[in-house]
Amino acid sequence: MGGAGIITAELFVIIVFAIINLQIQMRIIASMWGKGCSWQQFLDIYDLNGKYRNWLTFDLIANTLIMLGATFFMSSLGFSMPLIPLGIIGIECVSLVAFPVRFIGAKVAMQNNPNLLDFNGKYKDTCNEYKKLVMILDERHLGAYKKSASKLWSELLLLNKRRKEAYAAKEKLEATKEDVQKLISAYSLENDVDKRLKAQARLNHIIKKQADIDEYTANVEEQIIRSENVFMDIRTKLEVGQSDNILPDLSNYTNQVKSLEYTVDVLDGDEDKKN
Repeated sequence: MGGAGIITAELFVIIVFAIINLQIQMRIIASMWGKGCSWQQFLDIYDLNGKYRNWLTFDLIANTLIMLGATFFMSSLGFSMPLIPLGIIGIECVSLVAFPVRFIGAKVAMQNNPNLLDFNGKYKDTCNEYKKLVMILDERHLGAYKKSASKLWSELLLLNKRRKEAYAAKEKLEATKEDVQKLISAYSLENDVDKRLKAQARLNHIIKKQADIDEYTANVEEQIIRSENVFMDIRTKLEVGQSDNILPDLSNYTNQVKSLEYTVDVLDGDEDKKN
């Protein structure tokens, strides 16, 4: 029973110190980089939930290894010093080393996420309105509303990623278009009508694909910009106590955003492929 109790206590220390240390670190990071939002809001708004989960997993593994290492170390020396205090010292040392890495890593992640760059620049107003909405939802403890709003935000980030993929696809098509135009010129000089017509059909297909991509990216940009008003509309409704239709409004608009995903086939150059 005594051994089981020690193991349980060590497991408790491993989990609790991993959570507490990481949350303290995230609060400091959010206070510096989050521009007034809480650490949970910081993770949501700046798309860092995945990084947070990775850090927590690392801490749990590291804390476990430190506890095991403390056990083997003390046993090999034949000391009877309590293992948990020694393990805690090791855990805190690792946490102190990890903090500056994470502090810089969070900023680097924000700066290198192309979606966040857009929402800090071109779509800054949309990002700011979402931030204001999240803050009021947290302030009023409206968890269901926040979950729905967060889902919409995730869809907008994904949609912006698709927009960038569309631009990349168009650039590839432009290179192919130039090659086909050279072929058409060559076949015209050779007076090879059959090959020229086939190449012209290829060119027409590329031009249509480029037009489809232009239409798609324009729709995406319009949807993202329109989201600013959606977030503002919901926030102002909450501020005056008109919250009856907020969840349906969020769900309906999220479906509108997701509907653009169904036209993502313009990105892969295969009109017959459906996601």
